[in-house]
Order: sequence, then structure tokens, then C-alpha cells
Amino acid sequence: MNLPIPSLLFGAIVSLVIFYYYNREMKVRHEKKRENLRKRQKENLNSLIDNLKSRKPEESNGNNT
Repeated sequence: MNLPIPSLLFGAIVSLVIFYYYNREMKVRHEKKRENLRKRQKENLNSLIDNLKSRKPEESNGNNT
């Protein structure tokens, strides 16, 4: 099977370009996921802190009577 050199070079270049753009899209997608995760973590932490601040002192002693 004889493949000319230009077609091999073209195939290599096309595959590298596809690989580059795929990796770039995956990097952007992962960054968006991390950003959303950090946002949710911050919201959850803030709500937890607000819940702890809004408790009455009697509730925080651990007495269930």
C-alpha cells in the first residue's frame, strides 16, 4: 500500500488540529465545572454559617431537654 508523503502529512496535521481543539474544549468545560462547584460550595458554606448564627444559645449547648 503506497501512500504519498503529502497525504500522510495532511492526515497528521488534520489529526493534530482536531486533537488540539478537542483538548481546548475539554479544558474550558472543566474550568466551568470547577467554577460552578466553587460557587455551590461557597453558597453552602454561607448558608451553614448563617444557620449557625441564627441559632439560639440554648440550642447550641447540646441540651435536648
